[in-house]
Formats: sequence, C-alpha cells, structure tokens
Amino acid sequence: MKFKTASLLSLIPVILTACAVRTEIQKGAFGAQAGVMTGKRSGEPAAGISPSTSVSSDSAADQPPPPPVSDGAGAEPQWNVIFLTLDGVRYQEFFERPGHLRKFFLAKKPQVGFPKLWETVAQDIHNQLWIYGDPANNEGMKISNPWAISLPGYQSIFAGESQGTLCKNNGCPQITADTFPERLIREGFERKDVASIASWEGIAKAVESHPGTIFSNFSRQPLNEPEYSDLNDAVAADPTPWPGSRYDKYTGVYALRYIQKNHPRFIHIGFDDSDEYGHRKDYESYVKSLNQYDDYIQELMKMLHESGAYGSHTALVITTDHGRGTGPFWITHSKELISAHQSWAVVKMPAAYLGAQKSREKKFEHADLRPTFETLLGVGPLERRTGKLLYENRIPVEMVERLRELRSQTRTWTSFCENPAGGQPFMSHGSCPFGDMTLFAGISCLSGEKARCQDVKNAQDSSGRWWRSPGTLGHDGKVTFSRDQGLGVLAYLIATHDTEAALRWQHYIQTEGHKLVLCKQGHGICDIDPGFYNLMYAVWGELGLDRTFLMGLSQIIPPGLKSIETLISPKGYHHHLIGVHLMIRQHLAHAHDESTFAGEHLTAKTLAKANPLNPFFKYLRDGPTQEAAQLVLDHCPRQRLKPAEEMDWSWQRKDFDKAWENASGHDCIFMVNLLIGPESSSL
Repeated sequence: MKFKTASLLSLIPVILTACAVRTEIQKGAFGAQAGVMTGKRSGEPAAGISPSTSVSSDSAADQPPPPPVSDGAGAEPQWNVIFLTLDGVRYQEFFERPGHLRKFFLAKKPQVGFPKLWETVAQDIHNQLWIYGDPANNEGMKISNPWAISLPGYQSIFAGESQGTLCKNNGCPQITADTFPERLIREGFERKDVASIASWEGIAKAVESHPGTIFSNFSRQPLNEPEYSDLNDAVAADPTPWPGSRYDKYTGVYALRYIQKNHPRFIHIGFDDSDEYGHRKDYESYVKSLNQYDDYIQELMKMLHESGAYGSHTALVITTDHGRGTGPFWITHSKELISAHQSWAVVKMPAAYLGAQKSREKKFEHADLRPTFETLLGVGPLERRTGKLLYENRIPVEMVERLRELRSQTRTWTSFCENPAGGQPFMSHGSCPFGDMTLFAGISCLSGEKARCQDVKNAQDSSGRWWRSPGTLGHDGKVTFSRDQGLGVLAYLIATHDTEAALRWQHYIQTEGHKLVLCKQGHGICDIDPGFYNLMYAVWGELGLDRTFLMGLSQIIPPGLKSIETLISPKGYHHHLIGVHLMIRQHLAHAHDESTFAGEHLTAKTLAKANPLNPFFKYLRDGPTQEAAQLVLDHCPRQRLKPAEEMDWSWQRKDFDKAWENASGHDCIFMVNLLIGPESSSL
C-alpha cells in the first residue's frame, strides 16, 4: 500500500537533510528489490481483496445487479486495447532521452528513463506511435482530478471524469460511478475479454464499481490455473517491503501469459514499483524501474508484432496516474505541487487502422482516455462525456482493406532476377541484372519490406564496396554504382542498423575510394558531394558511429541547398531523389531543429504541387492520407501490363509520363507499406 502524500510543511526536514537514506538493492529479473522500509502509502485494503484471496479466470464473484443500459451509440467492436499504467512516473524522466537533456531548478538532472521507447519513436516511419504531454514543446496533458494522488487518478481514468470529493486520497471507498470496463461487459464483451492485472491492490477500487464484473488480479493474489503456478510460488516467496503490492516483474509476466492465452479485447496492466521507490527517496531504483518498464514495452510490442491478426488489431496506450514534484519534492506528489498534475500518454495504433496524431495546440487530460478506448473498442463514447479522442482515422478501414488486397495481388506478378551467387532472387523492374535496384530495394527496405533489405545486403562485396544490385556485384562497366544508389544504402542502414556493413563501406570509401568517391567509375556519378556527406553525417549519428572529418566538414552546407538546385530540374527522377532525401531525413527528424523541419516541409509541398498525381510526394507532405491512398488505388495495376523490360518505378517520373502504366509492382508495394504499414512478415 501507499503512504499518504506528505504536505509541503512536512517535507522541510527532508530539504534540510544532507543525504537521503538509501536501502540496499537486490536486483530482480524485472526490477530492483528493496530490503527494508515501509510501504509508500497507507490506507485500508481494497474492499473484498486480501493477499489470500484467489481469483481465477473461470470463477467469478457473485455477480452484481446490472447497471442501467448505456446511452452510447453502439458499433461493431473492431480493435483490441492494451492499457499500461506506470505509477508516478514524472514527465521529466519520461521525456528525457539521449542528446535531449534538460535541467530543472533545484532538481537532479533527470536521467533517461525510456531509451528504447525513444529509439522506437525515432524509427517510426509509419506514424503509428504518438506521444503527448511534453511541456518543453508547449504540449499539455493533465490529470483529471484535483488531488494528484493515485486512487483519485485511477478512478478518474476508468470513470472518464473526476470523482471530486468522493475520492480525495488512497483511503477512499470503492468507486460508485460506472466505469468503462463495466460498460464493455454490458455491451456484450465476455468477462475474460475485459481484464485488469495490477501490482497495487488499490486498483481494485477504481476499475469497477461492482467487484467481479470483469476479470481482475491484484497485489499478491494467486491465479489458480496451472500456467500460473510458478508465478504464484514466486510471488509468495518474494514479498515487497511495502504492503498491498507485488513486484511489477511478476505482474508483467502474469499479464503477458494472460494475453497470450486469452487474447483479451481490453486489458489494463498496472505497474507500481516506480512510485514506491519515489516515496522511499531512492532515485536510482526509481530510474531502474523505468528502464525495466522500457524493456517491458518493447517485449509487449514484439509479442504483438509476432501474434498475427490479434497484434495487428491491437492498440497500446500508456500513461501515468500523476506526476511528481521537482527538486527535493520529487519524492512526493500532492495538489499543491503543480508538476504533480502533469501527465503524458503514448498511443500506438495498429498499422491496419492508421490514425492521425492530434494537433499539439490542443490540451489533453486523463478524461480523454475513456472516449478513446470506447471508440477503439467499437462501442462509441457516451454522449454525456466531454473527453476528446487522442487519435483520428486518416484512411478509412474499407480503404485499408482494398490496399491490403492490392498488395497481395501485386505480389503475384512482380519481377525478380536470379542471384548469380545463389540464394534469394532480388527485385527487378527491367532486364536482369540491371536497374537501380540498390536504390529501390533500400527505400523498400525502409518501408518495411524485409526481403528487400537482404537485396541491399547482398549487393555489398567483401571490400565494403556496394554495387547496383546483387547481379552486378564484381562486374566492370558503366553501371556498377552511383551516388543515387548510395541513397538506397543509407535507407537500408537506417532500417536495419547494420553498423558492420556501414563501417566496411566507410573503410572502402576512405581507402579504395580516396574519401571522395563511392566506386571506381568515371563521369562523376560516384563522386561524394557535400550534400551526400551531409546525409551520411546524420545517418552515422543515428547509428551511433563516429563521423569522419569530411562528414563533419559537410555541415557547413545547409541540408536543403542541393534540393533547391535540383527542384528546378525538369526531370522526374531528380524530384524523386529529393523525395528519397526527404524520406530519410524525416526518419531522422528527431535530430532536426525547427528551421530544418520547416525547410523540408516546404520542399515536400513543392514536390507535391509540381506532381499532384504522385502519391509518394503527397505522403512526404502529409503522411498517410486518404488522398494518397486513393491515388495508389487508382494508378497501381492489378496485373502485369507490360513486358518486364519495359517496367519502371512509377514515382520517379513526371505525372505526364503516366509511368504507373508501366509499374513494376514493387513501387506499389512500397507505397502500400508507407500508407498502412508493412505486413507482419514481408515476402
């Protein structure tokens, strides 16, 4: 259980204390385990819940009388939701990330709590993952209760509105308002499909007004099913030093096993260690718990990615119940502490149902979570609720299905060349073995087409030199490689983080290439110009590699200078190359300043205006939209229209060329991947 939040006056001795008491830490599989100390907050145990109570998934408590029929507009449920709450995680540690350090008055410099999540954000080219609530970017997300304490926070989240004076602290009674998990049961969801598994027993008083309505498991409760017996024994043998909770490492495994067995429509997973360590003034263990939450989030996303249809129809939403103070007040939270009212949220939408991140000009709060969940789950928000959605669909579901069908049909007729070295055939849109395959394979790889990543990898020889395609590897002649193909390599490196291949390429350029060329070919097409080195500099930074002197020197050239020069070219492939530059730089956008963002957006607008029928340029300008999707559906053929040697990459030509009539198919698969995300296993 949790301490009652201290008043500001009671913290004066803490401020005057020179050193905070530290407890010995014994590392566990999921998080740090403390040896001694009392729990973080006091209060009565949750009604009907004790460590000896057993709740199994096939045995429910006496069922309560049903609440009144909902007044919401029903709809066929379509999505699943995993809702993860991390107790008392400050925005300071959440938004801290490598290369993005902030300083707070009287505070320890915040440590990086979620490095892997921020790496995922940086690599999110399909606009599936959005984060809200960063005060440094003038974003606002607040809690929806005036108390900034856990149980009032959880009750306001599950009810969709503050419970006011009915719940002011962690000793308040069972929630009396109708919660959205209970509403799901009334709408026809099965009990096993609506679940809450949490470390802290207090969640039991927030998630439902009638205990037993949904499946639930809290604190040290065992689950009486064979697949949980080892966990039950581990929890019993490993008590927390604070009452009313179990360690999050066990809650996490309980939840993963439950998801894998039952594929619930909605499951809440509640973690608690972070707040416990905060109240114990143990900053090191607090940050370690965040790092382990970071690992767990990655494990969840990996499981969803590998779980087929269930994962592709599941949204992941993450938030915290309250913030914390700054400086010496970081150990607590209360209504008097402004920063304790700050929250944040992560919304990861499934690729099948792309949404748009809401405008940063809007302010969000916990009350927006309920209507977001109800909309995702297909029951529709209640009319009397005032909360906003944290996302909006950009491509209608019907259109998503048509794009999927197009991609499947296209795979049946696209062309490939045999690999002279054996192994996987490589993509082609012309006479084998030529064509700009390393360029197109590289950007296809970046779109999520995994097999095309292998095409690029197979086009590098043992010296580190890259070739135009695996079929030209080791050949002499005019078409061995070019600076344009180098863009495909950079796209591949971003997608795969293949640092070994990058370093071998760098070694080749610095030795065989004399630092200035990408291949031993005349006519200047392999010369490395400042713009290319500028892009390499950014990619090498993304990979965590040391930059060369020439890469650094290239930074005196503005990134957009070459684009301005090339934009006036009448040739479509010049515009396409600018688009590839933009695609790569958009992927590296977290390393850009606002002026660079503005310049790149202006370039994308110029490309889209000059080529209004090109969906690639519309995507670069606006992201995945219905307009871009319609262009793909209109232009991409459902069968091969021309002989293989006449095929082309449609998006590298001017609109008046109508190159889509000669589409290779790989270009259409590329665009579908950008618009709705790649398939779980791309062929």
